Amino acid sequence: MNIINGSRAVGSDTMAGERGFGRVRGMRFVQRRSALFVMAVAMASVAATPLAGVAAASARSTIHASGVQTINYSGPAKVTLVIGGKPYAFKNGECASIKVSGITVDLAMGSIVQQTKTGATVSKNSGKPYFSLDLSPGQNSDLLGTVWSGGKELTGGGIVSVSGTVAAKGTSKGTFKSAKGAYDALGKPFSVSGSWNCEGAFAKH
Repeated sequence: MNIINGSRAVGSDTMAGERGFGRVRGMRFVQRRSALFVMAVAMASVAATPLAGVAAASARSTIHASGVQTINYSGPAKVTLVIGGKPYAFKNGECASIKVSGITVDLAMGSIVQQTKTGATVSKNSGKPYFSLDLSPGQNSDLLGTVWSGGKELTGGGIVSVSGTVAAKGTSKGTFKSAKGAYDALGKPFSVSGSWNCEGAFAKH
């Protein structure tokens, strides 16, 4: 099993990165939602305050260099993922609730490397692992984002069904899986399953 750690980098411009985080995460959200919305329509038409006793919810940092910014996530959240029969384990992730976007649980771990101006992911995500999952019960589709590992895009992301407890605080954990015969945002067969656990900690930004 591949064990993938959410990383933490430290730089002098961390504070500047934190201030720009909302804009970048917004771009990431819009990009994923736009692509998946188009896919969903097409498919439909054819058929930092640590909690007591819990590790700090977030130790995120942002590094800027040569027109590229790297957002590194860190926290107690954990994920298991199976794609194509191969298991992966991600850990040291962050859970947050984004009310303005209607996302009850926004889970991110690893690092996302983007062009500063466009928000587009750089080639192979610079070899860094990354995982994201947006859970919005009763509001929007639950979405698995693009997953990177070892410089390889494991999936372009897609709609998943979720079982478990989806909450904006306290216990939030469960399982997720794609529908049979589903396709991802890139039009490729989408067959994934896994589990998540926020470990009772949510980041406050």
